[in-house]
Amino acid sequence: SQSFSKSYIYGITAGEWIYQAKVFTDSGRKDITRLDPKTSESVASFSTFSTDDTYRGFAIVGDRIYYRSEINEDLFGNRTSGGELMVLKIGETSPTELLAYGDDDNQGTLYGIGENLVAIVTSFSGGIYTYTMRKLNTETGKIEQSLISVDSETILSFYEGSTSIFWSEETSGSSVAIMKYSLSGSAETLFTIPIASPSFIEIDESQGKVLVVFRAGSPYVPYYYLYDMGSQALEQLDIDSVLYSTSIYGNGQFYIIE
Repeated sequence: SQSFSKSYIYGITAGEWIYQAKVFTDSGRKDITRLDPKTSESVASFSTFSTDDTYRGFAIVGDRIYYRSEINEDLFGNRTSGGELMVLKIGETSPTELLAYGDDDNQGTLYGIGENLVAIVTSFSGGIYTYTMRKLNTETGKIEQSLISVDSETILSFYEGSTSIFWSEETSGSSVAIMKYSLSGSAETLFTIPIASPSFIEIDESQGKVLVVFRAGSPYVPYYYLYDMGSQALEQLDIDSVLYSTSIYGNGQFYIIE
């Protein structure tokens, strides 16, 4: 008989570690396990927790994971509980509430950038999306510093790296610009890809290098680009297309072992 799994597994890189995320699609429940990058053996894990997002909804910073608790509603769709900003330390059994639901600082999507916790708040007005980046205090969850705002006519997706946050923007020509912001100064164009309208872009950073994975064309063809931020060299990688995954968070995460 046919069966359907209610769980989904994908990989994450954060800091010096690789993590296995097991999410349960019938709820916001998640199991996050820390793996040794060289052996892939389990070395530690976070206690099971539930977020307000099915697949993600959390950010890993050092030995802590930050998330908003799963929102519960009554039969009329009214919130009854949940939505608080929580922190859970690896090895501990219970999380700590940092910010209450409705707190002005408890907004935006969470990202872990090295040892920094960042929230990006999205607003829409006059046909323009505005993405406002904020650095949060890792002890209190309160806004520690307002960073930059990015305006776009289209919806942007952001990707966390070990030192910076990344996203892509379509240019006036038939190319896409890969953008970088290192939590200080201004955003910069890291490099451009001479392909129009790529889809399912994923971006990750490790050891001074940035990997960009996407697919484009008809029929779709996967592409892998590796950029060295030191030498500014851009290389298109020759990787077997069968390794490309159409699954959610199935591509883009990588870790360079010295």
